[in-house]
Order: sequence, then C-alpha cells, then structure tokens
Amino acid sequence: MKKTLSRRGDVLFESVLPQPLRSFREFAEQEIILPPDGPRAGLHFSIDFMPWTGLVLDEFSRNIYRRFFGSGPVQSGKTLLFFIIPLMYHLFEIGETVIIGVPK
Repeated sequence: MKKTLSRRGDVLFESVLPQPLRSFREFAEQEIILPPDGPRAGLHFSIDFMPWTGLVLDEFSRNIYRRFFGSGPVQSGKTLLFFIIPLMYHLFEIGETVIIGVPK
C-alpha cells in the first residue's frame, strides 16, 4: 500500500514539474515534418541536408537578438527557417500566444 502511494506521488510530482525547453535545433529536428512534395517529402527536418540551417537555429536559441532577417535564393528554406519553425516553437514548445501579421 505504501509503495503504491509512493509511486502515485512520484507520478504526480513528475507531471507538475516544468519540462526543460528544447533548443530550436532540437525542436525542429524532432517535430517538423517536411511537406509531401519534393525530394525530402514526409521526412523529418534535418540539419544534415543544409548544414547552414543549424547555425541559424543555434543563433535563435542563443536568445540575444530581438529580430532576425533572412535572405537567400529561391527554394532555400527561408519561409520554413525564419517563419514556420520560430512560429511553431513559440506556439507549441514555449506555449505562448502567437499573433501572425503578414502583408497583403
């Protein structure tokens, strides 16, 4: 009986404790699945495909800049890297309310 109560208490306290936040890189590689068109359709986002994206995501995680601007050639992943991943990270990992504003 005492052992059962102890286990229940452990489960309760584990669920109450805040979970450590993952970095942008960890979140992207574990949660982002690429769209169903293109050569990497349906696969998880991977830094190995374009190594420079890891450097950008690491800079996001450093949390020393207030704004990021990205520029690059067509189909280089700018929207995913600078818009979708930060949006999803703040919405699902941090749990913040997110408001999106885009020009028409």
